[in-house]
Amino acid sequence: MALLSRETDYAVRALAVLAGAGEGKHVSSSEISRVQRIPLSFLRRILGGLLRAGLIEAREGRNGGVRLARKPETISIASVMEIFQGPVSLSRCIFRRRLCRNGGTCVLRREIADIESYAARKLAGLTVADLLRIQRRKS
Repeated sequence: MALLSRETDYAVRALAVLAGAGEGKHVSSSEISRVQRIPLSFLRRILGGLLRAGLIEAREGRNGGVRLARKPETISIASVMEIFQGPVSLSRCIFRRRLCRNGGTCVLRREIADIESYAARKLAGLTVADLLRIQRRKS
């Protein structure tokens, strides 16, 4: 089971590159692709999602590329997850509430909901700026 989808992982990595480039600096998608080893066509699709969500801005031309539209301190990992995979979810009951008679009393579902809530809070409190700080400490 993977908590983060490949799209979310690549999006966070791309945002970290942009945050590391400095405020207002545009970075080309090919540069992000090279640095993070993300297939360019896949990265462009991910950047489109970040652009539509208002997390990045794009500029065409010789000095073009993408840059952060918000400060990295305001971009939580949870918000990036929501763009590409929806809210934090560890389990989806195959029967849903409509078919399952035990939906309201299922002990496992309640425990998983608690874990999901904890994970969502932690990811909401973790920002792109935090990841950049952690990365710089390890370098």
